[in-house]
Amino acid sequence: MITGNEFDDLVSAGGSVYDQAGRRVGAIRSTRFSTGPEAPQWLALTIGFLGHATTFVPLDKATIEGTDLHVPYSGEIIKDAPRSEDGSLSEDTIRALISHFNLNSDGTEPALFA
Repeated sequence: MITGNEFDDLVSAGGSVYDQAGRRVGAIRSTRFSTGPEAPQWLALTIGFLGHATTFVPLDKATIEGTDLHVPYSGEIIKDAPRSEDGSLSEDTIRALISHFNLNSDGTEPALFA
């Protein structure tokens, strides 16, 4: 799990988000979302040709490489993720994101084996 300090370092460095195939998906926004005090669980990123659209991606299985973040999702899944009108992460948006990314109710990846 990425810590709050690691995340803040990525934002300060102006990092980018890369999908599971290593393609750049968007830029890390200077916002972090967390449902607990220890670590951010969701990342807001800007996508689109002019970088005007904001979407979210879970950080549970994300890895850091230099100043960039790599997530285990395709660019298409990330770009199709639910968004909020005002860029905030409401409970309704979190529920929609959990369903979209097929996550556990706490926003973590399901275990591969029970």
